[in-house]
Amino acid sequence: MALLIYKQWHKQPNIKSTPASNAQHVKYIGERAHVMKSEQCDNGLFGKFNEQRYGYKINMDEAMKYVNRLSKKGHTIFRSTVSFKPEIAQTLNLTDKISFEKYVKYHVHSMAKHNSIEIQNFEYLAAVHDKEGQPHFHVVFWDKAQSIGKNFANPLIGDDIRNELEEKAANELIAQMELPEGYEQNWKTNDEIRRNLIKQSFESAFNQEYDTQKNAQENITQILESNLNNFPKKLAKQYNKIYEERPRTGRNFYSFMSAEYKSQLDKFTTMLMENNPMLKAEYERMMTSHEAIAFALNSNSTNYGKLNIAKYLGKMQDKFYAKAGNSILRELKNIAQSKNEESENKDLPDMFVFTKCVLKAIKAVSPANNPQPHGEAPLLSGDLSKAARQDIFYKNRDKGIER
Repeated sequence: MALLIYKQWHKQPNIKSTPASNAQHVKYIGERAHVMKSEQCDNGLFGKFNEQRYGYKINMDEAMKYVNRLSKKGHTIFRSTVSFKPEIAQTLNLTDKISFEKYVKYHVHSMAKHNSIEIQNFEYLAAVHDKEGQPHFHVVFWDKAQSIGKNFANPLIGDDIRNELEEKAANELIAQMELPEGYEQNWKTNDEIRRNLIKQSFESAFNQEYDTQKNAQENITQILESNLNNFPKKLAKQYNKIYEERPRTGRNFYSFMSAEYKSQLDKFTTMLMENNPMLKAEYERMMTSHEAIAFALNSNSTNYGKLNIAKYLGKMQDKFYAKAGNSILRELKNIAQSKNEESENKDLPDMFVFTKCVLKAIKAVSPANNPQPHGEAPLLSGDLSKAARQDIFYKNRDKGIER
């Protein structure tokens, strides 16, 4: 589960271009197009530096020169970013520059602690970017008392900071939740609380979409029925194929079919949707909603996040085709039985019978009926470092799990 994304990096202090690069990064975060600025100030910088007290209107040239000078002395200038989904930022009451400033002032303590910087020696410059769909803030920080060069930072530091920031955010959210009697407020170990947290955190974003889906699915049956009068030749040919090759014995379930027959069922399902724009639109609406959930709970700026997004969407698509396949198999069995019982039967059944099979599968897999995405393994994750992923791999390997 990713309530927020934290990233931290730095350039090697002993590289000639580092001081200028660090100074330019300060300018970048303070003057970016969507930066939140204070009144009568040409940039969005705030923070504490050059042994001065905290300020929210900082001179850009002064800040850049100071960071450049500090870099030339060999101090390591760390760069970090904390980003949220709009729903999470709103739930945490991060709505304007003042609220973001208070949040940063409170949480820089976590950055100082995990980077082994005494808080009295911790200096930083920050700026908030009100980017559409991804509000975030940048913090450039350093240890003003640094005496020994730092060319390496343990990659687990970023994970530790994110975990602490996420835990604090989760505690704020959980404080607003109504927990079942007897439950402890331990969101890390209690699956039900964690699922409730996810549901509540993103409920406002998806409730409208769920309602739209439900209303559309309640009305589409009658509309589809009045628009289906033909059975195209290609679809008829595919129907005859799956009917003739249907299983005569054994368990009549999609999961027990051969890979080849599954592909024929999937092809028939796809052709049914391609043959009717309204049915296809319902399928795309369902997948779009799942895509929104996947992107809300994972970072699409990292390979690990992209993997989780693709994995989640692939799982939903497989689930849909399996549901549709099971319904189609049941109808094929019913048709075969009716042919044995009745002497007169049409060569081809009513197409709408199979259209309803697909619509039923869309309803079953729709987020409107699955508001709490979860899986066997932790599916919804943030941006783990390479070292953290390696640690998970070794733990799973010790349990005999191969990934």
